[in-house]
Amino acid sequence: MSRFLPVLGSLCAIALGLVFLAAGVIKSTDPLMFAQQISDYHLTPASWGLTLAHLLIVVELALGVAVILHLAPRLGITGILLLLIVFIVATAIAWSQGNVKQCGCFGRAASRGPLGVIIEDSIFVVLGLIALRFVKKPGPAKKRWAAFLLLIPVFVALPWIGPRLPVDAWVTPISPGADLSNMAIDGLKKPVQEGKVLLALYGKDCAECVQSLPRMDEIAQENGGELQVVAVLAGDQRAARAFRVDHVPSFAIGYSPEAVLRQYYRQVPVFVLLEDGVVQKAWWRRPPEKSEVLGTL
Repeated sequence: MSRFLPVLGSLCAIALGLVFLAAGVIKSTDPLMFAQQISDYHLTPASWGLTLAHLLIVVELALGVAVILHLAPRLGITGILLLLIVFIVATAIAWSQGNVKQCGCFGRAASRGPLGVIIEDSIFVVLGLIALRFVKKPGPAKKRWAAFLLLIPVFVALPWIGPRLPVDAWVTPISPGADLSNMAIDGLKKPVQEGKVLLALYGKDCAECVQSLPRMDEIAQENGGELQVVAVLAGDQRAARAFRVDHVPSFAIGYSPEAVLRQYYRQVPVFVLLEDGVVQKAWWRRPPEKSEVLGTL
């Protein structure tokens, strides 16, 4: 038994390290969304959201890697435990004030309610306490420390690089085969769940969205009626009406609250070819060529 306990402590430590590393990497792909989640708690000024998001991502990455590499393990595990307690307390306070319904500690990969987050983090605290009690003392670690120090620039840069990585199909719900039939869209006469649809996700003050309009108009006018072309704007009815007046698109413009639509993208525009609500193809931040769409009809 005495031999098993240090192994148990190391396994718990590595598990926690992997959890924090995964959380940091996933959130680094969309720090703006993480910043909004922080602001939604209303525990800090809204202007702090993005700074706190970047800081927490870097800290999670550093703690996760340090614990996995068995560098000052008790210090690293203590850091993880303190951060988990902060998360639990912050979630409990925000929940008690009615300021949080869904929490995205792992980005979109695992969105849970506040109770689920508190239970999950409490389990991690138990793992951390086991690891802290039984983890083995570190041996010689010069090479591991060298590796960790070399990774520090990566930790700092990842929140800036992550949003630019082409990983939308893995970190958003939009990928071939995904069912978007439950997407909440208002202002459309015909639902996007029927037949073939080219759907564009737009945002307010999005220059790339406006630049895509001529291509979308061409596709709408030349598909022979076999394809419904629509766009959904992140905003309200007034914003959608203003968009239609300003740009006069030849296709329908719907709308959806930004908080709802935001779960489907990291950056707009996004273009999705649907058939009966199921994703066939997707294009991120560029409109499809006419041949890419009309060739499927």
